[in-house]
Amino acid sequence: MSEQTHIDIVTAGFDNEKSDDEILRELFETGIPFNELRTIFNEVVKSQGLRLSASERKEKTAEILEGWNPETSEEVSEKAVSLASTLKLTEPKGLTAIRAWAKANDIELPKPERKPKVPKLGFGGHIRTLLDFLKENRQASRDDVNAYCEQNEISPKYTSVALNVMAFADELYGTDEVAKEAPKKKARK
Repeated sequence: MSEQTHIDIVTAGFDNEKSDDEILRELFETGIPFNELRTIFNEVVKSQGLRLSASERKEKTAEILEGWNPETSEEVSEKAVSLASTLKLTEPKGLTAIRAWAKANDIELPKPERKPKVPKLGFGGHIRTLLDFLKENRQASRDDVNAYCEQNEISPKYTSVALNVMAFADELYGTDEVAKEAPKKKARK
């Protein structure tokens, strides 16, 4: 296989924005031994200037970011996207390059505001729907809940769970508005 064929395959892959793995697969299909694929690929990339080396990327990043002092984390994100497209990187690598540049230049980047984590309590999905129905219709019977389930295309298997939750809540808070799903079990001696 000629060197020009290798160059054509790799440059066409870069032009079509193919992943490295896809380009390597095409090279392999031309008969290049597996253990030589990465070496040939890297030689073509370097000789054709298809990708910047780490030191070149660092220099270009420094040129692009010279004098830049971000005020917000949104500015950092926008610059990462811009840098990534300019240097033909992925967005995460653009952000990594910005962080490396900031560290080398003793610049503190603004951090995104952390949203407080509020634990989700309670129920979701069908159970939540049924519990909302039961809160609005405190005197609903099992048949009413089953009819509601059928009307809303909810499996009737959720009926028992929802009624038991309501019965437990009523028992816990001392109300007796919803009929208990199952009779109380007698304590064993």
